[in-house]
Amino acid sequence: RQFEVKKNIVQLHDRDGNGTGEAVVTFPSEQLAAQALKIHGRPFLGSQVLLTLINLKQKEDILAKA
Repeated sequence: RQFEVKKNIVQLHDRDGNGTGEAVVTFPSEQLAAQALKIHGRPFLGSQVLLTLINLKQKEDILAKA
């Protein structure tokens, strides 16, 4: 399952509706995506941020399964 938090952020949920702690974020440019990668592995709001760049097909596959 999925829940659109903002136009460019989709929070993923399990079958019971519980958040998985994962989200798919669409950045408006590759430059902004590269900037976001700078926080990979760092703490943010009490949790460690883990980022993976994916292509459009991968995004579609993930959202189709959610």
